[in-house]
Amino acid sequence: MMKSIHSNRAVNLQLDRLFKDKYEQGLFDGNVLVAHKGEIIFSGSYGWECYEKKIPLSLHSRFELASVTKPITALGIKLLIRKSMLKENDALSNWIPDFPYPEVTIEHALTHTSGLPDYMALLEDHWDHARIAKNPDALWLLAEHKPPQYFAPGSGFRYSNTAYMCLALVIEAVSGLSYADFMRSYVFEPAGMTDSMVISRRLQPELTAEKYAFGYIRLEDGRICLPDELPVQQYVRYLDGIQGDGTVHSTVLDLLRLDQAIRNGVFSDLQDSIVDSNPEWLAPIDSGTGRRLEHVIDGWFAERSSVGGRMLGHSGGWPGYATRMCRYMDSGHTIILLCNVEPLDYRTRAEQPEDWQLQIEQLLMR
Repeated sequence: MMKSIHSNRAVNLQLDRLFKDKYEQGLFDGNVLVAHKGEIIFSGSYGWECYEKKIPLSLHSRFELASVTKPITALGIKLLIRKSMLKENDALSNWIPDFPYPEVTIEHALTHTSGLPDYMALLEDHWDHARIAKNPDALWLLAEHKPPQYFAPGSGFRYSNTAYMCLALVIEAVSGLSYADFMRSYVFEPAGMTDSMVISRRLQPELTAEKYAFGYIRLEDGRICLPDELPVQQYVRYLDGIQGDGTVHSTVLDLLRLDQAIRNGVFSDLQDSIVDSNPEWLAPIDSGTGRRLEHVIDGWFAERSSVGGRMLGHSGGWPGYATRMCRYMDSGHTIILLCNVEPLDYRTRAEQPEDWQLQIEQLLMR
């Protein structure tokens, strides 16, 4: 189990050296935060909010969270369920009239067991790329073309951006608010997340005027550019209006506030009760194949760290961004990594966010 390093200045210096070295080697540009039971034991900023203006990163810099948005969307859904405005077994079509897959439920969407097709492929093939699409546009394409599902709902697992895009539509239908307004009023403000917001930066450039960490691509020759400048990544523009599976922007400090708000019952005691009800941290068994499924709790992936015990985590990736948040249930630690420089093909990255997480864990154990 990871130990507290509150007074261990040596480990703090080692973590700083680790990420300074990674920055100098072109392996990491971004912010790091490590906490124990809500107390920050290490934090650091390495790189630039804006390369063009040479504005350095700070702990208040907002990053596109990419898929780390998903557990935040899931929290919004859980709040509506707790208010009895929604049920986990409700069909998405109950709340989205044009939704063409009537057997898919809220629970299927939350747990990536919906089998829904990929909305991004639809937009690539059937959308005017000069226009920025929003969730209703993606829904219209799903209804218009109705591509087949990967499997019957509940019979398998496949990570789904489409499911979380649809959950944002459900939040809007049930609450009567926009996804951004709902998140601000019912998640960010109660958690004290003063620097967090939903941003589609190409639709809302005014929201990038300050404290905004632009996401950059590092080319093979070492040059840094925005993904918008590269023909191969033009989808960052026409997908910019899609919410729910991404577009929450936050800081390492605000994400720690979110972690503590959930742990301390600011929203409800729902998460802790789920965690306590599964002490062995075992995923359910697929009755058809006998294989253990991926286990998703409130939008977080349930994992077991060799040094940190039970952990709820999520990673995110989008051109220019790599993100990772880990919430250790047994040790009380929290690790948050937000990166805003990526190689053109993230698969060529020498190290992934999960590698950085492991290196932090190993230093905490020394």
